Amino acid sequence: MEKLRDFVDHLLLLRGRAPLETCWLNFAQLSDGDARRVNLWFRHAVLCEVQVLRLDLILNGFRLKLDDLPLVSRRLAKLNLSGVHLMHNFPDFSCCPVLEHLDVFFCDLSDAKKISSQSMKCLNIRHCTFSQIFRTRIYVPNLISLRLENYWYRTPVFEVMPLIVDAFVRVHDRSGDWYSCTSGNADYEECLCEDCDFCHSNTNCVLLQALSQAKNLVLTAQEQEFIFKRELMQSPTFNNLKTLLLINCFCVAFDLHGITSILRHTPVLEKLILEFSFEVPEHDDEVEMKGSCSQMERSSAISKHLKLVIVKC
Repeated sequence: MEKLRDFVDHLLLLRGRAPLETCWLNFAQLSDGDARRVNLWFRHAVLCEVQVLRLDLILNGFRLKLDDLPLVSRRLAKLNLSGVHLMHNFPDFSCCPVLEHLDVFFCDLSDAKKISSQSMKCLNIRHCTFSQIFRTRIYVPNLISLRLENYWYRTPVFEVMPLIVDAFVRVHDRSGDWYSCTSGNADYEECLCEDCDFCHSNTNCVLLQALSQAKNLVLTAQEQEFIFKRELMQSPTFNNLKTLLLINCFCVAFDLHGITSILRHTPVLEKLILEFSFEVPEHDDEVEMKGSCSQMERSSAISKHLKLVIVKC
């Protein structure tokens, strides 16, 4: 590791602040004293006006804490972070005016109260941990593409995204407020959250309302789907939605009221896809059914634009 430190010091620090186009820092092991040095290398790349910056740490559960300072860069356009802990002020990207792409994978966001960027167009948050106490607020008003996949703990709150086109949201059994709500944890006598994902008294539409301008929406559930069902029951209207894919959303797809609510609030929907995965031993066959709506038998609740319904199982 000492040789690597010397090499990177010479490669990055001794070259001064000559501009960088791309910088990728990838580590499989770090010692206790390396955190400060990695932060130094990372910040130096930003000072060199790097355009594409990637930091990957594969450290068996250890997540390096990045310095609690917002990034300041006139050139940074794409940022990929993996295996790091983002502190309070780091996700403030207001001083990165051309940052358009942020990919956060297997990171700790439990201290990040807000993620904000005026310029961001593509945001991917995959396998990340949010706080169990508060909801992270995400302010990205010019976002076009969102992927929120298999997060832990409290569902983040997205502020209005009027330009959103494509959205993909996948929840699993750890997504939401399981550890503070009696619905998910019988050890608590009462829910500690004011707007718990799993409390039937909560009528807030935390996630889907912000996605209501999307043209293409994918919702997929693994082992729990209550978040989707509750929010869809609040009836957000998707005025621009043309393609909706529901994967393993059994309690929504098999609920007549749920499907009716979706169809009633998607006035320009053209394609509805329901996809289910059943674990049946020794049977690998897949069944796909396609159908279209008859104009004569079409319900008034169904979009006149709906041309195709596909069921896969």
